[in-house]
Amino acid sequence: AFNLVELLEADLGQDKLNQYMDKLGKKLASAYVKDIPPNMDFDQKVDLVRTLMQDLGYETVNSNNDSKTTTPQIIATNCVFHDLAEKYESVCRLDHALMGNLLNTQVVQEECMLRGGTCCKFVFKN
Repeated sequence: AFNLVELLEADLGQDKLNQYMDKLGKKLASAYVKDIPPNMDFDQKVDLVRTLMQDLGYETVNSNNDSKTTTPQIIATNCVFHDLAEKYESVCRLDHALMGNLLNTQVVQEECMLRGGTCCKFVFKN
């Protein structure tokens, strides 16, 4: 079967493929960042990005409660790239770059379905 990521990895190598996925995520973010008001509260921005992820096919749950001590996060119970990401971990970088660029923050993936987790849990260092 024709696999674009396999061709890219063969042509670019692992490091360049990682950079390419980062670039794709950043490019995708630039198409959506205009919809996020700059003065919006960070938690509200996370909610907006959660909705965007749903629009992109992710099933997300709202795990944040009203307590301000909770670290802002997005939990996805599915992965739209699951089959690809099983073979090419660099595919996950697209999501990290997308969310990180939309929120202008560092993304830490605390749980991953590919590594035995029950979900993909993304935490944001505001």
